Amino acid sequence: MKRFKKAVSILLTAALSAATFAGFTFVSVAAGESVSAEVQGSYTQSTEAQDITVRVSVSGLTTPYCSFGFEGGTTVPEGFAVKSFSTSNTAQEITSGDYNLSNGKLTYTTSDTEDTIPGDTYYDMVVTAPSNASGEYDIVFNKVKIFNQYGTNELVGVDKVTAKLTIAEATSATPGYTVALSSDAPAEGVAKGEPFNINLNVSNTEATTFNAFSGILSYDKSKVSYTGNDTIGEFGVVNDSDAGTLKITRANQDVDISKDPDLSLPFKSEAAGDAVFELTSASVKVDEAANAEGQDAPAAAVEGSPLTVKVLETYTITFAGGEGATGTAPTKDPVPAGTKIELPDNTFTKEGWTFSKWSDGSSEYAEKAEYTMPAGNVTFTAQWTEDIAVTPASANPTAYFGSQYKLIAATINASGYVPTYDGNEMFQVQGYDDNTWYYVIDGTYDSSKFGYTAGTGVTIQKPDNDVNQTGIVDINDAQFVYNIYNGTAPTQNIVQRLLLADTNRDKTVNTQDCAVVVQAI
Repeated sequence: MKRFKKAVSILLTAALSAATFAGFTFVSVAAGESVSAEVQGSYTQSTEAQDITVRVSVSGLTTPYCSFGFEGGTTVPEGFAVKSFSTSNTAQEITSGDYNLSNGKLTYTTSDTEDTIPGDTYYDMVVTAPSNASGEYDIVFNKVKIFNQYGTNELVGVDKVTAKLTIAEATSATPGYTVALSSDAPAEGVAKGEPFNINLNVSNTEATTFNAFSGILSYDKSKVSYTGNDTIGEFGVVNDSDAGTLKITRANQDVDISKDPDLSLPFKSEAAGDAVFELTSASVKVDEAANAEGQDAPAAAVEGSPLTVKVLETYTITFAGGEGATGTAPTKDPVPAGTKIELPDNTFTKEGWTFSKWSDGSSEYAEKAEYTMPAGNVTFTAQWTEDIAVTPASANPTAYFGSQYKLIAATINASGYVPTYDGNEMFQVQGYDDNTWYYVIDGTYDSSKFGYTAGTGVTIQKPDNDVNQTGIVDINDAQFVYNIYNGTAPTQNIVQRLLLADTNRDKTVNTQDCAVVVQAI
């Protein structure tokens, strides 16, 4: 069906075209609709060929259509050339088969001749102007037509639409003087609250001196503030903060450009955004003494104006010690997002705890680690690990075997560590208090000898009355306990054997332990 419609469309379009050239008059634009052509942008005479964009627009057309074109081609000035066509209709681009660059003819039709081109679609044509062209020119689009209903109905027909092109004549600056506007702010931008300078530099390819200077520099008062004085070197500066302008003057005989060409104007960034600086006027006089404000000096060429300095939003960095910590927090100045900072050393203390890392709430970082600032305020909180502490269970250990041996006990607050006494690991004893470690000493008790070591330790299991660990409970086990009680303990694995001898788990070795063994026998 679509092929049939397209065939009909092509035949009807051909017939309409033939009828037109046979003398039929063109259909005028309907009421409320208009076709216009306008040059996009402004153009100045150039020593190089330059491209000019002309836009043809349709206004007031409320229905979509299927075909648009300049059936009579385009008339361009002598020396100009049609370069390309394009359209705002993103659904279908203009292709090379739709136009003829030699005569500027355009026939743009939907691929299936359906009425899918929006009524507000516009068309751009680029023409190339020759080098050094200047003046007033007409670019004429001939026999502009719009069709719908598969190309059978002419919606719009205009004999010609003209665009006016002006290429301004290039003018040269007053003899050689140039005033360049620049800034020492980083290219990526200056942080809010930070200072920077706007620089004016007077130069001349021929002269080496000037006698007077006058200029007006405008600045974005909502983004920056002027922080300088009313005199900077030999320059006078009048700041109108309400208007956001600086009036800059200098009236001295024979200012040496090579030695004193620059003026640095100090500013401070106040709010995030693009701060625009523009040297709206600059005059330099070279020959005779000018008046005090240089107003009789001719205008100079200006470079680098307008100039944009990006002011970056800054975000705060706060440090907190966390619950139970004391001390003065480190400080960091606010910085923009993306800034790399070095995290400070910890200045907080927490009794019984040791600082481990800084945390921003999602990740942890060591002291002096590099951190990239996000687009938001950040609080770093100190992270702590509890100090390992071994606590004696008794300041006065009780006798274990008469007066010779004493049972000492301690607790530790960290898993994965074993308390030690005099460098020897202590033991946990089944049947004694949970979470307490034990050791038997022969001699004077010294609480300073407690320490700890990494490990899981050894648990002395509840004895099965096989005290001497031979695998059999017999009279030798009773004798073993009795020998210990009488102070003739073995020398090998002495502490473990002593703890095994407490068969009734009353934390002392005596005749009752021996009786337990005898009863078992």
